[in-house]
Amino acid sequence: ADDFQLFQGLSQRLDQLLLGYLGGIEALGIYAAAWKILEALAFAPMLAMTVLAPVLSGAYRESPAAFRARLMRMTRWLFWAMLGLTLLVIPAVQWVVPLAFGEQYAPATRIFGVLGWALPLIALNGLCAQWALNVNQAGYLVEKGLAGLLSCLGLGLLLIPESGFMGAAVSVVASQAFATLIYGWFRPAGREILVLQARAVFLGHI
Repeated sequence: ADDFQLFQGLSQRLDQLLLGYLGGIEALGIYAAAWKILEALAFAPMLAMTVLAPVLSGAYRESPAAFRARLMRMTRWLFWAMLGLTLLVIPAVQWVVPLAFGEQYAPATRIFGVLGWALPLIALNGLCAQWALNVNQAGYLVEKGLAGLLSCLGLGLLLIPESGFMGAAVSVVASQAFATLIYGWFRPAGREILVLQARAVFLGHI
């Protein structure tokens, strides 16, 4: 689990390191403003994971079926809540950014229009981590984190020289989407949690 958190932290900062090197300090400053808004909003799903962790662990001790039902219920509610928050906040940042950072940071509005879509992925990632820790699949978390890190590096090197801070934003969301929604299909453990989450989100089965 510690290795997974390390990979996640590196992935979330790699885009800024690449942008600072390839795009310049000015672009990095504008990009960092959009990241601050995302980090503030990401506190909600992170707090939810802290609260839900003992609930899920208790359900797992009760029975695997109870654990899956509780996990799917939490997945459904948290995913749609974060998606709804994304849809509300993306239009609102056009007023938030000038007030919080100044008019010179107005391009951060467009950046957050991309970064904001990471919020539902953060929710799915957190619930995946709780699943893996309970079913003794921490190794899958390390693989998943490494997949996100490497894809972020590759996309950043490809997109940032041409698209600057928008390329950095796309590289973050695309790499997280790959690690969260695609990579798992190549691993037995990953397919299990992806099927559970897909059923919870799209079918509402609990």
